[in-house]
Amino acid sequence: MASYSDLYKHEFDVADNFSAKAINRMRQDELPPVPQNYEVWYVYYANVNPKLRDDINKLLLDQEKITERDCQDLYEKYLNFGQERETYERAGDQINATLHDVSNLMNNVRETTHSFTCALQNATGKLTDVDVPERIRDV
Repeated sequence: MASYSDLYKHEFDVADNFSAKAINRMRQDELPPVPQNYEVWYVYYANVNPKLRDDINKLLLDQEKITERDCQDLYEKYLNFGQERETYERAGDQINATLHDVSNLMNNVRETTHSFTCALQNATGKLTDVDVPERIRDV
Protein backbone atom coordinates (compact mmCIF):
# COMPACT_ATOMS: atom_id res chain seq x y z
CA MET A 1 0.00 0.00 0.00
CA ALA A 2 1.28 3.46 -0.86
CA SER A 3 2.13 5.76 2.01
CA TYR A 4 0.34 9.03 2.55
CA SER A 5 3.23 11.04 1.12
CA ASP A 6 3.32 8.84 -2.00
CA LEU A 7 -0.09 10.22 -3.01
CA TYR A 8 1.55 13.51 -3.98
CA LYS A 9 4.73 12.42 -5.73
CA HIS A 10 4.35 13.99 -9.15
CA GLU A 11 6.66 15.77 -11.53
CA PHE A 12 6.46 19.55 -11.22
CA ASP A 13 4.48 20.12 -14.43
CA VAL A 14 2.02 17.35 -13.58
CA ALA A 15 1.53 18.62 -10.02
CA ASP A 16 1.15 22.17 -11.31
CA ASN A 17 -1.59 20.98 -13.69
CA PHE A 18 -3.48 19.20 -10.89
CA SER A 19 -3.07 22.25 -8.69
CA ALA A 20 -4.44 24.62 -11.34
CA LYS A 21 -7.43 22.35 -11.92
CA ALA A 22 -8.12 22.11 -8.18
CA ILE A 23 -8.00 25.89 -7.74
CA ASN A 24 -10.20 26.49 -10.80
CA ARG A 25 -12.76 23.97 -9.52
CA MET A 26 -12.85 25.61 -6.10
CA ARG A 27 -13.46 28.98 -7.78
CA GLN A 28 -16.17 27.45 -9.98
CA ASP A 29 -17.95 25.96 -6.94
CA GLU A 30 -17.25 29.09 -4.84
CA LEU A 31 -15.39 27.06 -2.25
CA PRO A 32 -12.98 28.76 0.12
CA PRO A 33 -9.37 28.05 -0.92
CA VAL A 34 -8.48 26.26 2.32
CA PRO A 35 -6.09 23.30 2.48
CA GLN A 36 -8.79 20.69 3.02
CA ASN A 37 -10.84 21.76 -0.01
CA TYR A 38 -7.67 22.05 -2.09
CA GLU A 39 -6.55 18.56 -1.08
CA VAL A 40 -9.92 17.03 -2.00
CA TRP A 41 -9.73 18.52 -5.49
CA TYR A 42 -6.03 17.88 -5.97
CA VAL A 43 -6.55 14.20 -5.12
CA TYR A 44 -9.56 14.12 -7.44
CA TYR A 45 -7.59 15.43 -10.42
CA ALA A 46 -4.50 13.36 -9.58
CA ASN A 47 -6.78 10.30 -9.50
CA VAL A 48 -4.87 8.78 -6.59
CA ASN A 49 -7.99 7.83 -4.64
CA PRO A 50 -10.55 6.18 -6.94
CA LYS A 51 -13.22 5.98 -4.23
CA LEU A 52 -13.03 9.73 -3.58
CA ARG A 53 -13.19 10.34 -7.32
CA ASP A 54 -16.23 8.06 -7.66
CA ASP A 55 -18.03 9.81 -4.79
CA ILE A 56 -17.39 13.23 -6.32
CA ASN A 57 -18.57 12.02 -9.73
CA LYS A 58 -21.77 10.68 -8.15
CA LEU A 59 -22.35 14.00 -6.37
CA LEU A 60 -21.84 15.87 -9.63
CA LEU A 61 -24.52 13.76 -11.30
CA ASP A 62 -27.03 14.98 -8.69
CA GLN A 63 -25.90 18.57 -8.25
CA GLU A 64 -24.07 21.27 -10.19
CA LYS A 65 -21.57 22.18 -7.50
CA ILE A 66 -19.75 20.48 -4.69
CA THR A 67 -20.53 22.28 -1.47
CA GLU A 68 -18.19 23.13 1.35
CA ARG A 69 -20.03 20.49 3.43
CA ASP A 70 -19.46 17.93 0.67
CA CYS A 71 -15.74 18.73 0.68
CA GLN A 72 -15.58 18.45 4.45
CA ASP A 73 -17.34 15.07 4.38
CA LEU A 74 -15.09 13.80 1.58
CA TYR A 75 -11.99 15.00 3.39
CA GLU A 76 -13.04 13.28 6.63
CA LYS A 77 -13.93 10.08 4.82
CA TYR A 78 -10.89 9.75 2.55
CA LEU A 79 -8.07 12.10 3.50
CA ASN A 80 -7.99 12.83 7.22
CA PHE A 81 -5.18 10.43 8.00
CA GLY A 82 -4.16 12.42 11.08
CA GLN A 83 -7.47 11.78 12.81
CA GLU A 84 -7.30 8.10 11.88
CA ARG A 85 -3.78 7.89 13.29
CA GLU A 86 -4.92 9.59 16.51
CA THR A 87 -7.75 7.07 16.82
CA TYR A 88 -5.30 4.19 16.38
CA GLU A 89 -2.90 5.74 18.87
CA ARG A 90 -5.68 6.19 21.45
CA ALA A 91 -6.78 2.59 20.92
CA GLY A 92 -3.16 1.45 21.26
CA ASP A 93 -2.79 3.44 24.48
CA GLN A 94 -5.95 1.87 25.87
CA ILE A 95 -4.74 -1.61 24.91
CA ASN A 96 -1.36 -0.95 26.54
CA ALA A 97 -3.04 0.30 29.72
CA THR A 98 -5.25 -2.79 29.81
CA LEU A 99 -2.25 -5.07 29.27
CA HIS A 100 -0.41 -3.25 32.05
CA ASP A 101 -3.39 -3.74 34.37
CA VAL A 102 -3.63 -7.43 33.45
CA SER A 103 0.13 -7.83 34.00
CA ASN A 104 -0.14 -6.22 37.43
CA LEU A 105 -3.10 -8.44 38.27
CA MET A 106 -1.14 -11.54 37.20
CA ASN A 107 1.79 -10.46 39.38
CA ASN A 108 -0.57 -10.03 42.33
CA VAL A 109 -2.07 -13.47 41.70
CA ARG A 110 1.43 -14.97 41.47
CA GLU A 111 2.49 -13.32 44.75
CA THR A 112 -0.70 -14.40 46.51
CA THR A 113 -0.34 -17.94 45.20
CA HIS A 114 3.28 -18.03 46.35
CA SER A 115 2.30 -16.77 49.82
CA PHE A 116 -0.49 -19.34 50.06
CA THR A 117 1.85 -22.14 48.91
CA CYS A 118 4.38 -21.13 51.57
CA ALA A 119 1.62 -21.07 54.21
CA LEU A 120 0.45 -24.54 53.14
CA GLN A 121 4.01 -25.90 53.19
CA ASN A 122 4.54 -24.39 56.64
CA ALA A 123 1.28 -25.91 57.91
CA THR A 124 2.17 -29.26 56.35
CA GLY A 125 5.53 -29.23 58.10
CA LYS A 126 3.94 -28.40 61.43
CA LEU A 127 1.26 -31.05 61.00
CA THR A 128 3.83 -33.78 60.42
CA ASP A 129 5.38 -32.90 63.78
CA VAL A 130 2.04 -33.13 65.64
CA ASP A 131 1.81 -36.23 67.72
CA VAL A 132 -1.32 -35.36 69.68
CA PRO A 133 -4.63 -34.91 67.79
CA GLU A 134 -5.61 -31.97 70.03
CA ARG A 135 -2.64 -29.94 68.71
CA ILE A 136 -3.94 -30.14 65.12
CA ARG A 137 -6.41 -27.39 65.91
CA ASP A 138 -3.56 -25.15 67.17
CA VAL A 139 -1.58 -25.70 63.96
